[in-house]
Amino acid sequence: DGLSMLLHAFNKRTGTPVKFERQHTPLDTERLFDAPFIYLTGHEEFTLSAKERDNLKRYLTRGGVLFAEACCGRKGFDRSFRREMAQTFNGTALKRLPSAHPIFRFPQKVVQVTPRPGLAARMKTRAKVKPTLLGLQMNGATSVIYSPIGLACGWEMAACPYCVGIGNADALALGINILSHILMQ
Repeated sequence: DGLSMLLHAFNKRTGTPVKFERQHTPLDTERLFDAPFIYLTGHEEFTLSAKERDNLKRYLTRGGVLFAEACCGRKGFDRSFRREMAQTFNGTALKRLPSAHPIFRFPQKVVQVTPRPGLAARMKTRAKVKPTLLGLQMNGATSVIYSPIGLACGWEMAACPYCVGIGNADALALGINILSHILMQ
């Protein structure tokens, strides 16, 4: 539901037409190459097959984009995602996107975000914090955009007190910026 709500907000904010139809696209099929970007989220640990890794690497090196988030900031998904990206890209680790990255500047300036209670407890602060996104660059473009903290609960505007994520308005603003960046690069 979160992605649908983000797409609605993105359409309303930017006027960009969107499709709300879900398309499950396995990473090991040629259908992957029909999508300009893919979204991956989850709570639990996972492992990609060699074929999925190879296909994903071809997809990303050909200009596709992977946008992923650890739903509710779940550590199992986070560990798995980082491990799988490192295995897919020969040990290359995801790097934190600098605060000057365009993704934090357009169409809305996102300099600080409000942590949900779960994130505030983990960080030991209730104050606003810098947004955290990790990425992987290929051929001058950000091919992987990853949030180790939850965004979808914010897109859903869900009351989720244990979510290790950011507040609704900030999650929507950051999500809109991410989609804008994907489409403009």
